[in-house]
Amino acid sequence: MDLKSRGGAVMQVLRASLLILGVMIMATGCGPSSDGGPDPRWPQIRDVWDFSDPAASEIAFRDLAAQAGEAGDESFQAEALTQVARTFSLRRDFDAANAVLDEVETGPGADNARVQVRILLERGRTLNSAGQAEEAQGLFERAFQVASRQDEFFLAGDAAHMVGITEDLVGEE
Repeated sequence: MDLKSRGGAVMQVLRASLLILGVMIMATGCGPSSDGGPDPRWPQIRDVWDFSDPAASEIAFRDLAAQAGEAGDESFQAEALTQVARTFSLRRDFDAANAVLDEVETGPGADNARVQVRILLERGRTLNSAGQAEEAQGLFERAFQVASRQDEFFLAGDAAHMVGITEDLVGEE
């Protein structure tokens, strides 16, 4: 099977997976913006974001990470820090983004499945923003697999969306 045929087959599988994912989301009552953790103390990640101002979002996520650390919630602290990395990626400071992700990956809370998925997503976004769509695509595919196995439907949908974006970019090369 040549690369173009393989890519088409991958997209068919992803489209089918997204359809199944949508049915699962509806069946579980998990809405499309449900990206918060199981702990009601913490807001949904999406609610903290101001995508028009990544620097302000960095401050908000650092504050949230500090609060989680003080509360002893290492997993949510690590999850919030992945979003700090994303703020750097959006500002095209890829070295800083990767440095934060390196710290999260080796720090407390890194063994949590949500954190692992977020690390994969943010490393992938960083690579994609740096023009390395093919490398990013593999990370997004792994994020989709891990999130799906953990019933993290919102994160699986996010990963599948990013696979679709990179598929388009890789196909243009």
